[in-house]
Amino acid sequence: MELIRYLASDKIRIDHTKYEATYDVYFDPSHIIYKAHFPDQPVTPGVCIIQMINELASDITQQKLTLECAKNVKFLSLLIPSNETPVRVELKLECQAEQDPKHWVVKAVVQRGIVPIAKLSLIYAC
Repeated sequence: MELIRYLASDKIRIDHTKYEATYDVYFDPSHIIYKAHFPDQPVTPGVCIIQMINELASDITQQKLTLECAKNVKFLSLLIPSNETPVRVELKLECQAEQDPKHWVVKAVVQRGIVPIAKLSLIYAC
């Protein structure tokens, strides 16, 4: 299941090079997940943020990626869903070793405006 297709109302790839990309993602506050997390104050679960990064990194590499290791994950503020204000997701990908292109180090910054939401360093296998 592609989380972004269901949870986000839209994603826009606004800038990219071969292994770097910036996306603006709009989260749909009426999505059913927010009825449980939480009814009066919807908040995007951290696992959904990690899954979003997985899907965006897979989009960049054009490969299905599987999370192997979360080296560093910092959630700095809440990701409140909004159809009006996007969340900016900046990704930088590197092959862990040129001889082993099956492992990717993904560094991600998630923010809304100037407010940082999360900073992550994740290792994926394809």
